Amino acid sequence: MWGVHFYTACLENLLRLSLFTCERQGTCTGDTLSVGKKITRDSAGNLVSANQRFEVGFFEKGVKKYLGIWYHRLPGEKTVVWVANRDIPVEDSSVVFQIGKDGNIEVGGGAGASSQRYWFSELQVSSSTNRTVKLLDSVFH
Repeated sequence: MWGVHFYTACLENLLRLSLFTCERQGTCTGDTLSVGKKITRDSAGNLVSANQRFEVGFFEKGVKKYLGIWYHRLPGEKTVVWVANRDIPVEDSSVVFQIGKDGNIEVGGGAGASSQRYWFSELQVSSSTNRTVKLLDSVFH
């Protein structure tokens, strides 16, 4: 199996974690996820790269949910190019992809004391409230 660090490196090539401030709430949309925003399992808030090459969001295989990146406009079944939680599929219906309190991007579910983190980016902890995730059209950056 591929290690977590390999998957994190792939994610960092496809999703560029930037440390810039959105000018005002709600301006970071389309290809960018900001603190306080989330992608839900029902595709609400999926990110699509600027030239509509890639999409990031949840997809399901049976009752299990995965966060992945796939080609946005290919006909037929999704062609997934990367999966965050490949080894830890989620059955929790409240699963979300978001920027966590520590500044890491994460796949998590539940609320309050029952919340669980299924996958996260393992970036250096930050108290920054200005982190964003941007889905790029290129595989390498």
